Amino acid sequence: MLDGNWHHIAGTYDGLSVRLYLDGVEVGGGTPAAGAIVYSNFHKSDLFIGNASDGGSACQSGYKGDIDEVRVWDRVLTTAEIQHRASS
Repeated sequence: MLDGNWHHIAGTYDGLSVRLYLDGVEVGGGTPAAGAIVYSNFHKSDLFIGNASDGGSACQSGYKGDIDEVRVWDRVLTTAEIQHRASS
């Protein structure tokens, strides 16, 4: 959302569906997906925030903006937990 304001964005994957939340509200109804997330396409299985790279110049893209307070959880957050974090 390009409106000049800060927004809370969260994504979850529970092994069955991928979900995206904007300011605590789910966008869409969840995209069905099954299986493990495979990170083998990335260099050394690194996690990239705001950038993706295969280690060369062929696959690089960058986010143009500010990202603050990134968190990665080892479990799927509930909708209520995401709404709470978005409102605080």
